[in-house]
Amino acid sequence: MEAFLYSLEVGIAMLMVAQVGYSIVLFLLGDTQLAWYEWGTFSPSENRLEKLVNSLMNLMMGLAIYFYKKSKNFSWPIRKLLQLITPFIMGFSFIIIFKIVLKFLRWALL
Repeated sequence: MEAFLYSLEVGIAMLMVAQVGYSIVLFLLGDTQLAWYEWGTFSPSENRLEKLVNSLMNLMMGLAIYFYKKSKNFSWPIRKLLQLITPFIMGFSFIIIFKIVLKFLRWALL
């Protein structure tokens, strides 16, 4: 059970780190990276495979894309400042969420 719990912890941590990392990449590359994300998803998903691909892409990068699109409403300097601050806020909040989830999983499974 301990090995399963460790694997689950690593999986959750990898998803959170991927979100923060993709937010940093969006800050550096901007719309170019957003175009690659949109190229990798299906806008009108028609079957289950396309819905699965969209779900996996959103699971890996969805929060970073959400904050990037929300910051497009601001002027360029404010937008870049928000995009610079976002990975730090996401990282700090993910650490807190990870600790809470970790304590709950250890309580529930052990």
